[in-house]
Amino acid sequence: MKNTDAGDCAYAAAQHEGDAAESADQAALHEIEAAAAARRAAEHERETKLLLEETQTNELEIHHVRQEAVQVLVETQALEEEARQLVVETRTHEQQAQYLVAQARLHEREAQRLLELAEVHEREAASGSATALGDVITTPMRQVW
Repeated sequence: MKNTDAGDCAYAAAQHEGDAAESADQAALHEIEAAAAARRAAEHERETKLLLEETQTNELEIHHVRQEAVQVLVETQALEEEARQLVVETRTHEQQAQYLVAQARLHEREAQRLLELAEVHEREAASGSATALGDVITTPMRQVW
């Protein structure tokens, strides 16, 4: 029986050695998997940091774009107000121009009337001169008669 016990012990020892070797292999495999997982975690951490930096950069850019948008809006409102003022001024100038055109027409009509009146006076003066000349010529003769 001693042989059987020794054989059983040897068999059990061999079995334990095999189990230990298998456990060592499994432990090595777990170490490899753990190292791979650590590398993936480190890569994810780097990617997360890059994404965080990119997010912060994007937030700064968004802030700057918003500031620019507000500035453009303020400038646009100022230009719209200036345009409204120019429209009012243009209407005022148009009204002034219409008034001046009407005044020019009145002056033109007055000038035309004065020209016509001057022609009438010239004709009267011309006929009056002839009459007056006739009177001058005939007056001494009348006195002589």
